[in-house]
Amino acid sequence: MKDVIIWDVCYISALHLSIPSAKKLFLSDLNLEAVKIDAPGLEELHIGSIMLHDVELSNSFELNTGKLQKLDIMELGEHTPISLRDMHNLLYSNPGLKVLEIECFDIAKLEITDEMCPAVTELSITGCASDYCISCYHLRYLDIKGDCIDPDVYDKQRCISVSGHELQTLEIHQLPNLVNIKLFCSKISSFSLCENDFGDNVSIPKHQTRFILGQETAIGSFMITNIKPERIDCSLKNEIIDFRLNNCHLTDDELTTLISNDLAIKNLTLLKCDELKCLSLENTSLEDIIISRCDSLQEFSLECPLLKSLRLKANKLLDEMVEMKEVIATMKKKYPLLKVYLIP
Repeated sequence: MKDVIIWDVCYISALHLSIPSAKKLFLSDLNLEAVKIDAPGLEELHIGSIMLHDVELSNSFELNTGKLQKLDIMELGEHTPISLRDMHNLLYSNPGLKVLEIECFDIAKLEITDEMCPAVTELSITGCASDYCISCYHLRYLDIKGDCIDPDVYDKQRCISVSGHELQTLEIHQLPNLVNIKLFCSKISSFSLCENDFGDNVSIPKHQTRFILGQETAIGSFMITNIKPERIDCSLKNEIIDFRLNNCHLTDDELTTLISNDLAIKNLTLLKCDELKCLSLENTSLEDIIISRCDSLQEFSLECPLLKSLRLKANKLLDEMVEMKEVIATMKKKYPLLKVYLIP
């Protein structure tokens, strides 16, 4: 047998299997009190709901593997059948694991380290945890999703710390109340952060998010949506090529603090930041600014000596063309090479 699927079988209470030749094993929707499986050649394992009501499997869960390439755990938590200890045992016994998918429930701290997963390249986490600490040298793709947690109900403050030399893509979605995100990576090609995916009709986040960048951390594309960033702690070595702020509820002073001279940013996009009235920026790295649908924006105060392009899209300010022409003329005197594009 290469593939073994045991799913929605209601008349067994214990599962004892010896499947040395199996490559894939799928377990889910089982009312079990004990599990003992010997599968030394297993490469893919999916564990779904395998519990009897009010019975924990933590003391009666035994799984012998050693060659797993992919592990998918659907119910991980402090009060679920699969405990953190069970997962850690699986990780330590399968050092060649490449892909790890976890759905967690009410975990205080979820920690995945290079010692546990020395070969993992893809990690996906959904569900509910307060703190995330991910440190995997070869990790290339990390997705953390809160699974539609209602920010009005869930009020715990969250922190995320990520360390990975080879990390390329980082996605964090639907995690309300993020107060700290720490990144200790070399270069991240794409970083997307969104509190929720419910469009424009969202409430202002309860907490501001602080970003801490390691000394060598550089980000290619960094997009923040429906999050209110507080500040970015960084050094002169940090760089963001393309920085996009979408519906971020930032005031003039908050944006000025966020886009500081300490942070090297080449391209800045502001989309639907309706609380902005005066765009006041002082940054020696900025080359391109795009402003779209920031309907309260009325003034500009830019100290950006490398600025080459300013694009204004669908802003109410464009309706006042006389005032806008005066603003553009003033900026062009200051920056002769500046090109301004007005896009209705």
